[in-house]
Amino acid sequence: MPTSLERPSVPQSTPSPAMVHAIVSGHTEQWFFLQTARGELRARCAVSCLIVPEIGDTVLLSVSEEPMSSYILSILLRPHGDHSTLSIPGGAILKTTQGQLVIQSEAVSIHGKQALNFDTTALAVRALEAEVRITRLQSWFEHAQTFVSALKLVAKSTTTSVERRILKARESFKWVEQVDETRAGRVRLDIEGRCQMQSRHTSIKSEGLVAIDGKKINLG
Repeated sequence: MPTSLERPSVPQSTPSPAMVHAIVSGHTEQWFFLQTARGELRARCAVSCLIVPEIGDTVLLSVSEEPMSSYILSILLRPHGDHSTLSIPGGAILKTTQGQLVIQSEAVSIHGKQALNFDTTALAVRALEAEVRITRLQSWFEHAQTFVSALKLVAKSTTTSVERRILKARESFKWVEQVDETRAGRVRLDIEGRCQMQSRHTSIKSEGLVAIDGKKINLG
C-alpha cells in the first residue's frame, strides 16, 4: 500500500489574449500588417468584423501568444470616413462611397411577402438577358421611347385606344386569316406607284356619288 499520495497534475492555463490598438500598414490576401507598441504584427480579420480594414485605420487587435491567432476585432478610427467595404461571410460585398451603395455578389435575390416598392428619381437596368413574369401588369407613362432591333409579340387579343396614331415603315406586310374590318369617318389612300386589289368577289356600295377618274379605264 503506497505511503504517499500522488498530487494530480494541473494543466497549465493559456495566457489570455491582450487587447491593443494598432494601425494597419499593409494587406495581403487574408493577412493584415499592423503597427503596435510591441512592434509590427500580422493578424486576420475576425468573422464579427464585417468592415474590411484599410491602410491607415486604427483597429482593436486581439494579440495572442500564437502568431497565427491574432485577430482584428473592430475598426476604431478611419482617417477618411467617406467610404467603407462590408464583407459578409459567403462572398457578398457591400461598398459605400459618398452616399452610394454597391452590392457585389454572384446572385442577389429580393423577396417581399407583401410588396416591393422602388421610389427614385432615375432608374437604370443593364443586363445581357432579362426575363419578366407578371400575372397582372398596370403601367403609366407620360413619355415612352423604345429602340428594338427585332420585336416579336404573341397575344390572344390586343386592344389599343389612342387619340392619334402615326405609322411609318419601309415595308409592311399583314396576314389576316378571317375578317379584317375598318371603321372610319373618312379614308384616304395616297399611293405614288401602282395600286392593285385582287379578290374572288368584290363589292363596292355607296349611298352617294361614285366617281372614277383616269386617263384610261379598262373594265372587263
